[in-house]
Amino acid sequence: YMANQLDTTAFNMYASSAYDEGTASLVGATYERTGSLTSGKVYVDWGAPHDLGHPVDDFIYSSPYDKQDFFAFVAKRFFNSNLVHLDPLYLGLGTEISVPLKRTPATSDYLLQLRKDFDYFLRSAGTSLPEAYTEYALQRLYIHDDELLLRDAERYGDVDGFTQNTLSRSLLERSEKHFEWRSARPDTLAYAPLSMQDIRPLSSAAATFYLPGEIESQYIPDTLFFRIDISGGGQLNQVMQEEGIRLTIIRARNEYGQPVEEGAAIVVDDISQPVKVPMDEDVTHLVFMVFNAYVEEVIAGITVTLDDELEFPDFRRLVIEFEGQHAWEIFGDYFGYPDNPNYLSFRGGGTYLVGFDQRDIFHVWDGDHFSIDFTHFDAFMGSAFSLKVDGRFSPDRETLMNVSIEFSEHWGGTSIETRISVSNLPFTGIANGVYEYKKEGAGVSNHIGEVFHIRRCHFIHCTGDYIQYESTGFDAGTVIKAVFYP
Repeated sequence: YMANQLDTTAFNMYASSAYDEGTASLVGATYERTGSLTSGKVYVDWGAPHDLGHPVDDFIYSSPYDKQDFFAFVAKRFFNSNLVHLDPLYLGLGTEISVPLKRTPATSDYLLQLRKDFDYFLRSAGTSLPEAYTEYALQRLYIHDDELLLRDAERYGDVDGFTQNTLSRSLLERSEKHFEWRSARPDTLAYAPLSMQDIRPLSSAAATFYLPGEIESQYIPDTLFFRIDISGGGQLNQVMQEEGIRLTIIRARNEYGQPVEEGAAIVVDDISQPVKVPMDEDVTHLVFMVFNAYVEEVIAGITVTLDDELEFPDFRRLVIEFEGQHAWEIFGDYFGYPDNPNYLSFRGGGTYLVGFDQRDIFHVWDGDHFSIDFTHFDAFMGSAFSLKVDGRFSPDRETLMNVSIEFSEHWGGTSIETRISVSNLPFTGIANGVYEYKKEGAGVSNHIGEVFHIRRCHFIHCTGDYIQYESTGFDAGTVIKAVFYP
C-alpha cells in the first residue's frame, strides 16, 4: 500500500529499494508478532544486522532488507515504537519526488532527493536525518542502550559486541570499515598515519588504536596529540541537527573499547589544532568512531596522524648538530627534572663542564620555554665558568622556535668562548622517547643565527696547537638538527 503512494512513472524503484524493502520487512515482522502497527513495540525480520559501513539507503553493496534496522531505530527513538508515521513519510516522498525527478533521471539524483525528502519529514517531527543517523550509528556501534536494541539475540548476548559501551566490530566487518592502528615497533610510538577513506553519506567507520605492548610507561606521554584531516569536501560538525562529519574518541581499557571510569568519551569539535587525548595507566587503547551525517553526496576521507607532541618534563639531554660533524651538548637533570637536580654538563669545542652546587644554577621550565643560567667562580683555582641556555617551542610543539647556547671558560691564561643559536626547526619525529627537530636542504643557513668557537692562550708556556685556536662561522652543510633525549 505504501509503495503504491509513489508516482512510479517518475521514480526509480531500484534506488528506493532500501526504503521499500527496509520498511516492508519492519512492518511485516511487527504486524506478524503484534497484529498491530501501534502496539508500542517494533520487531525486525530475520537476517543479519545492518553493516554500518554501508549507508542506510545503500542499494548496491548490501541487502536493502537490512535497512529495516534504521527504520526500526527511528520508530523506537522518535515515534514511540509506532509505525503509522511511515504512511505520511511515503506520502511526502511521493509528493516531493514526482515532479523534479522527471527531469533528473540519474540514479544518484533519485537517491539524493529521497534523502532530502526523508530529512524534511523528520524535521517536521522535531529531529533531522543527520541527527537520527548519528544517534542510530552511535547506539548500534557502541552505546547499546537496552531499550534501543533491535533483536533479542543482541539483548541476551547471542550476538557478539552488544554489551553496553563496547565496540561492535561485527557491524563493520562486511564493509571492512573497522581498522586496527598499531605501532610499527613493539616498544616505540611509531605509527604511520591512519587512513579511513570512502565513508559515504549515512555510513560510519571506526579504528582501534593499540599502545605498543612492550613500551615502557615512562615513554608514554601524559597526553597524545592527533592531527585530523578530512578530505572529500566534508566538514567537522557536531551540531546534531545539521549535516557534517562527527568524530568521537573513546579512552578505553581494553581492545573491546570498554571505557575507563572518567572522561572516557571525547567528542571532537575542533580539528584546526591537534586533538588532545589524556593518557593514564588505565588507558591501553583508543577507539576512533567516524560518522558521515551528510544528506548531500559527500564521500569523506579521514586521516589521523599521531602528532608526537612533546610532553615535558621528560628530557635530560639536548644536542645541536650540523651535518653530523659539529655538535654541542647540554646534559643534566635541570631540563626535565628541576625538582631534584644533581648534575649539569656541557660539551662543545673540546670543552667539558660539570656543576654540582645547586646554588650556582638558575633554571626555568614551563613546558614551552626552557632556560639555564649557570655561573661559577673559584678564586683559589683562578677559574670561572658561565653557561646560558635558552629555548622556546611553538604552542603546538610543531616548531622549535629558537634555542641558544652561550658558554665561556677562563682558566689561568686560557679562555674559551662558544656561542650558537638556531631557529624555526620543524618537528620531524620521535623514537624511543627521543624527539628530533631538523631542517635540511637549501636554506639551512636561514635557520642559523650566531655560531662561533674561540680558544685563546696568553701564557708563554702554551705550546703547539694550544697556543691559539680560532674558528668562526661553522659550515652547517645542508642539515641542522636539535635532538632531545629522555
